[in-house]
Amino acid sequence: MVYWVAVVIYLLDQGIEWVIRTHMTLHQAIPVIPGILEIDYILNPGAAWGILPGARWFLVLMAVAVIGVVLFIERRKHLNAWFRLGLGLVLGGALGNLTDRVLTGRVVDYVYVQAIHFPVFNLADASIDVGVIAILIGSWWADRHPSQKPTRDVKQ
Repeated sequence: MVYWVAVVIYLLDQGIEWVIRTHMTLHQAIPVIPGILEIDYILNPGAAWGILPGARWFLVLMAVAVIGVVLFIERRKHLNAWFRLGLGLVLGGALGNLTDRVLTGRVVDYVYVQAIHFPVFNLADASIDVGVIAILIGSWWADRHPSQKPTRDVKQ
């Protein structure tokens, strides 16, 4: 489940970004729901909300570390569905943003929630956020159902 979710998120993220790059001009905005939601094509050289601009290689290393942690955790047995879903979402999102940073040094962001002036983001960002929430739910669930706590394979 983890890898299927990651592949779907990665392909969707990269596909949407390809459409944005090839059919819009930089800083072009297209209202989806006027006054509430728009597609706004920007290139983000930093992390979430534009923090750490120019820290490309630090952000690449952080993404590689996150991917490593996800792969390590995924090898555990008895991870519940919430936890697996969350790992897949985080993995797919991290791979999507990593690809952008390695290839161009900037991440394509395009979703702007105009109604609350939320910073522009992309599917990979949203997947990471939702993935972390799913992992927290999975951890909470495992704490209340001890028979479903993650365990490690011990090879003898």
